[in-house]
Amino acid sequence: MVGKIIKGSEVYVATMCVSILLFALIIVSQLIPADKSQVNFWFNEIIKSVKERGNTLNLELVEAETKPRIIKVIPRSYKEKIRIERNKPLITLLKDPQNMPNLTFDSTAKQYGTIDSAILITECSYFVGANLNLLNTASRPDGKMIGAQVVALRVSGDRSTFYNCKIFDFQDTLCDDRGNHFFKDCHIIRL
Repeated sequence: MVGKIIKGSEVYVATMCVSILLFALIIVSQLIPADKSQVNFWFNEIIKSVKERGNTLNLELVEAETKPRIIKVIPRSYKEKIRIERNKPLITLLKDPQNMPNLTFDSTAKQYGTIDSAILITECSYFVGANLNLLNTASRPDGKMIGAQVVALRVSGDRSTFYNCKIFDFQDTLCDDRGNHFFKDCHIIRL
């Protein structure tokens, strides 16, 4: 994996199966607590070790949990488009919430088309993004320029999960394209 580095802190990109916690059948019947102090207890009660639940999971998920591949990326901000294709499931972008990385790019609908103007495009299933700042840095639309629309995030894979992400943009900030997606403690911030 190649990334441009500007300044910031460590970002972990991992092939993991964190997202199953949000989509296991048992969870459908139990609400995620609104009180953040109770989330760890809820998680530990619901999600058991792979050994305890391995026979109920898809084999890809079991393998991803038992043999994760972790790529540590040097801490910084990144100015580039990131597209995770459909054939690359089980990817996690995870960062320390105290030092969230900035993923930026300045793309517009005129250059890429509206849905492909996003900085981060996740087409794969079981994607997890946690503690990320996404910012489309294209010029603010003036209402006159054709194709000035910009998107910060497009999610197209099934069972994708985002936690504590901040998505900055002028308009069309999130393209929740297709599939089932879960957003917890995420904020869309209009510039």
